[in-house]
Amino acid sequence: MPESERPNRTIPPQTCSACGSTWFREAAFHQWAPDSRGGWQPTTFMPQTILVCLCGTPVAPRLGGVRGGRTPNLELSQFVESLDQAQKVLDKRRRETVKQKAAKPAARREQVQAVDTALAKVEWTLGQLQAGNTAERRSPGRTWRLPRREAESKGRDYLAVELQKRGFTFREARKMVKTIFEVMQEALQRGEKVETPLGEFGVVGGLHHGRACGLVEYSGFTGSAGKWC
Repeated sequence: MPESERPNRTIPPQTCSACGSTWFREAAFHQWAPDSRGGWQPTTFMPQTILVCLCGTPVAPRLGGVRGGRTPNLELSQFVESLDQAQKVLDKRRRETVKQKAAKPAARREQVQAVDTALAKVEWTLGQLQAGNTAERRSPGRTWRLPRREAESKGRDYLAVELQKRGFTFREARKMVKTIFEVMQEALQRGEKVETPLGEFGVVGGLHHGRACGLVEYSGFTGSAGKWC
């Protein structure tokens, strides 16, 4: 096969088991001892060279088939033992880091819960103070907090909930909505048209006992007039 037609064989680079990096430096390690001048000097017969990743994780060397005599083999055995201990320390640090990261959300949840409990007590105190300054002490609804309930329908109850969100109590909101609908109904019964932000309401039909009855016309849509005829 011609040289140009031979497939290129790419040897995959070494990958760090901790971070996945493919960049390393070659580091030589010795055993050291203090010298007579107050410094340090290597005491090993031969240095041990290994790869160290950018993140600091060492790569265990491949030591198969080494025969170098008693002293080199002893030093090699000590180096492998020290490397194993260093790897255990690094693994422990990684586990501690993972635990700390996992503990932070739990701590934040506890803090949020504590703040929520404190706010609930403040709300209760405000409610007591407000009740003391209100003529209707037992009127339902808490004006210092937005209503948490959902409207049961898109009609009167929806309007009442929206009024509660703007500071009215439950009883006040229901009374206002009821009054508005009563005024609209009375106007329609008199045969008048009612203008609202939603459009114009009018009655299509005749009179029954002096009151309008029949169908309610709203923005081109015709619907049932209800049971007030």
